[in-house]
Amino acid sequence: MRNLINNLFRGLISFTYLVMGVLLITACVDESSVEVEKPNTAVLAVLEPELETFEDESLNISVNFVEPSSTEGTIQVSFSGDAVYGDDFTTDPAGDVNGISIPVASGLSALSLSVIPVNRLGSVEESKTLALSFSALDGVSFGPRNNSSITILNRPEISTSGTISDFGNVTELESSASQSFSVGGLGLTGDMELSASENYMISLDDSDFEGSLTIPAADINGGDTLVYVRFTPEFDAIGAVAGTVDIESENAEDVTLALSATGTEQPPTIFIDPSTLDFGSAPNGGVSASQSASATGYRLTEDIAVSVTGPFEISLDDNTYSASIVLPAEVINALEEVSFFTRFAPNSGVDGDKVGTITLSSAGAADQQIALSGEEGLSIVAFTSFEEPAGVDVDYTDLGDSTVSRVLENNDGQAPVQYESIGGELGFKTIYVPTGGLGSTDGDDLGVTTKTSIVGDSPEGGYTDGVQGYYADDTDGIIKVVFDPVDVSSLTTLRLAVDYLFNDTSWEDTDNIMISVETGDGLEQTLLNLTGVDIEAGALDPEPHVWQKMDVDISNLVGGTIRLTLQVETNSAAEEVYFDNIRFLGI
Repeated sequence: MRNLINNLFRGLISFTYLVMGVLLITACVDESSVEVEKPNTAVLAVLEPELETFEDESLNISVNFVEPSSTEGTIQVSFSGDAVYGDDFTTDPAGDVNGISIPVASGLSALSLSVIPVNRLGSVEESKTLALSFSALDGVSFGPRNNSSITILNRPEISTSGTISDFGNVTELESSASQSFSVGGLGLTGDMELSASENYMISLDDSDFEGSLTIPAADINGGDTLVYVRFTPEFDAIGAVAGTVDIESENAEDVTLALSATGTEQPPTIFIDPSTLDFGSAPNGGVSASQSASATGYRLTEDIAVSVTGPFEISLDDNTYSASIVLPAEVINALEEVSFFTRFAPNSGVDGDKVGTITLSSAGAADQQIALSGEEGLSIVAFTSFEEPAGVDVDYTDLGDSTVSRVLENNDGQAPVQYESIGGELGFKTIYVPTGGLGSTDGDDLGVTTKTSIVGDSPEGGYTDGVQGYYADDTDGIIKVVFDPVDVSSLTTLRLAVDYLFNDTSWEDTDNIMISVETGDGLEQTLLNLTGVDIEAGALDPEPHVWQKMDVDISNLVGGTIRLTLQVETNSAAEEVYFDNIRFLGI
């Protein structure tokens, strides 16, 4: 019996475990077979969070779903900002001031919304802002971004008024009378750019014509500007010539004006440049520096004969000069520019203004002339421009005793302070006279130099003759530049010309600058004495650096020899004085 009860109990326990195992297995099977409903994540970002559009352009906004919607729903779009629905914008789908409700069908993966600005071109309005906020109704859910901001910008505008009629017949290489039109701007954010097509030119002043021009936005917004147009047919622009003026500005719609004209053939023609040449002063028996002119020809059948009248000469190579030359037609035709040279060669012996004419002639073409002028002066008896000896931009250091008066010696590699003439420019020597200072033993600007840091600021852009001059500064004693004697025994008229220039600095009354001459029999004449004179005032004011040109009559000193002396005494490195283009002129 006991065994039977034990067996029954064991069976009951086993059955219990079996039932529990079955239940557990069943529970696991049921749990894994349950379908869990997934949420519908519906909307991603709406393009970019900040967008812009112009008042005449619609803006499409795409709303993209993570995956197709599994249920129907609704997206609500709300408006905010200073843009008012109906006044400043509308939408598609349509809405109202409160926004838009957009249904979402099951299976939909994307939808779009258009913002349509109200077009106000031609008016001045401020830009408008519109904020769109997206919210979900009826089971549609959103991703991380659900809003967007839109700025509705004014479209910049270009306006024109007036008409340009046909320019008619115009001979090639010449210009028509101008016509004009007005151009304006509204809300332009960039400058207005105008360009004319080939054979046409434009201008804002009816004087200076170019192929293109720019009007700043600040000058054209809200107003009108007159633009002039003319027809200038180029070489071989013959027959009907259509053209345009194109007007552009950033973000504005381009405007194009149509132009028309007819180019007619140019007859055989000679063109010259310039029409006048002035050679300034040149001495009797001497020649001026040459100047160049150019000629061009069109449809010439013969060479151009060039002749000159008056005390002038012409040349093809700036070397061999004569009264006439020939410019070959095969070279000069078709507007191939040919240069030639002219110089003033006075020889009358009578001072005064002289004139002449260059005439260019070719068969079938109208003659062209260049007016020439110059002033005949005295002959150059002796001169120096300090082109001899060779100068350097290196300070001079006196290797002698600063307490002893003496002639300074040249040092290798430094600015020369003495020169023995070889038959061209005057020779000279530099004498140092002590006054208790160091002289140039500490190294100073002194002697023949190529330095241009000061003279380069002058209107001449350098030295008045050549590329060298004589300079001195901080002499700490007296410097005298004494030149070779000049024989003036046979002259009846004599003048001395000297160019000099001061640095712009603080000059004192104790600074001493003198120019004097002395005859062979000891007669001395001071021509310039600036001791105690305010160099920074009146005509001597060196700001800007200006070459002073002394030209004095010393005819009372003729009859023997004459010697020039330049004297400088300063005590500052900034107190620089330059000399150049020294000439004894006489007859």
